[in-house]
Amino acid sequence: MAAGGGSRFFTERGTDVKREKERRAGRWGGSAAAGAVLAAVLLAAPSPRAAEDVVVASPESVGMSSERLQRIDRFVREYVEADRIAGAVTLVGRRGKVVHFEAHGWR
Repeated sequence: MAAGGGSRFFTERGTDVKREKERRAGRWGGSAAAGAVLAAVLLAAPSPRAAEDVVVASPESVGMSSERLQRIDRFVREYVEADRIAGAVTLVGRRGKVVHFEAHGWR
């Protein structure tokens, strides 16, 4: 008999059951978190239909200046060349239309 009045087998078996429950909780707890992240990403991701709805227009058609939008390119290029950032993606929209969309940098 083990201390506490129970049999040794019962005490060891009880410990094994407790460890198994903790192991399973850790395994499924991580999977549940991963599942929650996956669900959030899938719900937040734009639908394929959304890409069809994007309208690209000239800046002038929505009252913006092409010359002034080129300042964005120069500004971001300076940061990339100075190694302050690896790259960036810039997008400007107005009145539901995309008037500037550019990828800058090396990555």
